Amino acid sequence: MALTPSNITVFQATDALWVEGGGRVDLVLEDGQLVVLLTVPSGSVLPFRAKTLRAATTASNVVALYH
Repeated sequence: MALTPSNITVFQATDALWVEGGGRVDLVLEDGQLVVLLTVPSGSVLPFRAKTLRAATTASNVVALYH
């Protein structure tokens, strides 16, 4: 499922995220922690249980991965 950065949209916690276009990734994890990754390279898989992709995210085509 492709994700749109937003500070208010909450989705089912992911098993991981795939980042097609590199950049900054701001996440809120399932337990409420904020994670900021400043230089995620294109094609990365991020093994986080995220529930929000925050609006400060500059990476493009971030996709939620589920088992």
